[in-house]
Amino acid sequence: MRWTIGVNRDLLPEIKSAHSVAGHLLPEAAALLGLRAGTSVLTGIVDGGVGMLFAGATHGKIFNVSGFTDVLAFAQSIRSPTPAAMRGLGLLVPTED
Repeated sequence: MRWTIGVNRDLLPEIKSAHSVAGHLLPEAAALLGLRAGTSVLTGIVDGGVGMLFAGATHGKIFNVSGFTDVLAFAQSIRSPTPAAMRGLGLLVPTED
């Protein structure tokens, strides 16, 4: 058994690393941007995630990332939230696949 948030997996994009190539510019988009068709497009990362990395997010540090949103975060060495925490919030439901 695994836990899921109840969203059809077929509707979600493939998870890739921030430095992975997500695709390539189509000729129409390339012309609008003044770039060559076929130029690689990286997956990227959101500004808050980059801010946390540049703030030196390591275990035990508390930091604040300010921008379009304001995030106060605590870095830890374990994945969080845990499935138990997510279940407690009513966000996870069991599935049998």
